[in-house]
Amino acid sequence: MTLYELISYIDSVKPNSFSAQDKTEWVNEIETRIQKDLLGLSPDDLVIYRYPEDRDRGLLLDTAHIAVYRHYLAAMIDFANGEYDKYANTMAMFNAAFENFAKWLISHHRKPRTPCSYGYYISAYGIAVKHGFSGTEEQWLESLHGKTPQKGVDYFTKEDIEALSKDFAPAAHTHETSDITDFPASLKNPFALTIYPAGDEDPIVYDGSSEKSLDISAAASGLSALTEEEIDAILV
Repeated sequence: MTLYELISYIDSVKPNSFSAQDKTEWVNEIETRIQKDLLGLSPDDLVIYRYPEDRDRGLLLDTAHIAVYRHYLAAMIDFANGEYDKYANTMAMFNAAFENFAKWLISHHRKPRTPCSYGYYISAYGIAVKHGFSGTEEQWLESLHGKTPQKGVDYFTKEDIEALSKDFAPAAHTHETSDITDFPASLKNPFALTIYPAGDEDPIVYDGSSEKSLDISAAASGLSALTEEEIDAILV
């Protein structure tokens, strides 16, 4: 039975002015009690309904135990309406239905000295279904299988990488200087030139950044006082 079918049934047998959201909250109350106290689920695993988003979701208990929901909703309607005599009667019927379900659960799904199971949803597949999985149990099991990694697609060995490096090694190539947009018009001479004139004048330093000619006369350099033989000896 779905949440919508339960609410529709209650409205037909016990007309009331409460909204579907109100009755959904009452369903959550009883299902939370079942999940925590009887099935042993942790708070993170609890199934909580919202209306109308979950109106077509199946309820936790099957048709054999649907009286648990019906009597609980009837009791809550009586209590909210202030009809306490009716509430005492419907609550007694709910308690009897709940006790019958608890006994059935213990006799079918609880084994002495073993970890607690999860009732109807004793398998992980059942919990997955309650959390929205819509496939078959076989499909759920298949979804647990990880993909087998493929060599050359999902991973590469050292040999693969070395082979790829050879296949995609960069080819030799050249470029014209005109292809280089920021190529400088001239380059500096890596060796600076320092000229020391005769006398006490400061030396002249040339960094080689552009073409330049220097005309050094014998008089300017102080070589005029030397003989030709002395100049030749200095220049050799």
